[in-house]
Amino acid sequence: MFTKRQMMILRLFIGYSKANLDEINDAFAASTEEDPDNEQGKLDLAGELIEPPTEKEIEAIEKLL
Repeated sequence: MFTKRQMMILRLFIGYSKANLDEINDAFAASTEEDPDNEQGKLDLAGELIEPPTEKEIEAIEKLL
């Protein structure tokens, strides 16, 4: 599925995500016409609005690796 190197990079990204979840949420915060101040806390990921990840979700993904 993934090479050993790819797995190491994914672990690095996940570790960073866990430690910097607030900064990631700020960096991807969506601003829409309906919600210019992003009061709903949605993230913009390549034009798709998503709910921000939780620490629990990140830990679940980490366990898959």
